[in-house]
Amino acid sequence: MDDIDKIIAAGDDAVPTLPNGVADEDTLLVSRRVLNGAPVLFVFRDTPEPGDSGWTLLCGTEPDSYLEDPDNFEEQTVGWALDRDASLVSILGAPPDSAFERDALGQPWAELEEED
Repeated sequence: MDDIDKIIAAGDDAVPTLPNGVADEDTLLVSRRVLNGAPVLFVFRDTPEPGDSGWTLLCGTEPDSYLEDPDNFEEQTVGWALDRDASLVSILGAPPDSAFERDALGQPWAELEEED
């Protein structure tokens, strides 16, 4: 059983252990498509700042033009995101410039290598 399975098996009262440097109240950006119910299938991390985790959560089908419009995103907290998808805890400690994707909910996160 991996860490996420243990969290899920423990029930709703289980609180995932956050990696060092990431706090429950830190913010992240969430695509409106995700806010409207699409699953989180692609994430990337910019350089974090105090109170900002640096993470952006996407469904993975957003075109570049969508990503360029700040009105298509809303700030939420890390805690909010983990309440909706506990698997995110497994990648939150990744360094800046990291990106991960998966094919569907319940699938493992795969780290993307930066192209030169």
